[in-house]
Amino acid sequence: MREEQAVTGVKSGKKLSMTPEAIRKREERQKKRRKEEIEARGGESISEMWQRNSKLLLEENPKLHEELQNRHVYVVWGLEADVTEIEKGVGLYLWPHSVGKKRLETDDTAGFENTFALDPCLAFAEIKADIQKNGILNYYAVERMRDEEDAKDFRPAFGTKYDGAPESAYRLYGFRLRVEHDTLQRIREGLVIYGLVTGDKNLDWAVVEEAIADCSAYNGFSGHADWLKQLIREHRQQSAPAPLSQKELLDRTLNDLHNAGLGATSL
Repeated sequence: MREEQAVTGVKSGKKLSMTPEAIRKREERQKKRRKEEIEARGGESISEMWQRNSKLLLEENPKLHEELQNRHVYVVWGLEADVTEIEKGVGLYLWPHSVGKKRLETDDTAGFENTFALDPCLAFAEIKADIQKNGILNYYAVERMRDEEDAKDFRPAFGTKYDGAPESAYRLYGFRLRVEHDTLQRIREGLVIYGLVTGDKNLDWAVVEEAIADCSAYNGFSGHADWLKQLIREHRQQSAPAPLSQKELLDRTLNDLHNAGLGATSL
């Protein structure tokens, strides 16, 4: 047997075959043994399954594990956590809503309890850019997945390998590689409501207007739909130029005719 096709077993001293078929059979035996050990303990929770699979991935492919974990941390503890903090700061996280707080940099005399630190414009722009690059994922839909008709939950069959899909990362390891499907709607509506209620002049109003346009174009369900429509309608009325008086209309008409070379004939 060639040297590269065999290794020495640690305990038995025997050489282990490294042919693809031998490796496959050993992996099948290991998988069967692990499954029997879990069943002997009375099964495992989804959290325990995530931990077990994550540990195996770390052993088999530490680089991939690090990439998935870093992305998960950015999505969950970065983007999504920021949305929750902004909703709390704006006053939309709990019912009844209590909108009226200002950002800390806007009013440094209001007291900490009446302010919040994060900039909703930056959060909206960052989340929108991330979604354009990576997409979204409905985790409720993923948790309704079943590999077999009699499966009790969404966990994949024992021994399933990661296939590169975001659904697979969540089912196997609990890693969230894409933001939740409603994240952009939440930050967009939080930004618009905050901006139009408080009139915070330190916001980037070009970004606020972009969020307003996105809200107006959105046709899905929103618990804030009526409120948003009212705020946006009032904002646009205030932003629109005042209607011209009859004299101003006449002067504009005469000026337009004059500029067109028709002033003399019209007079």
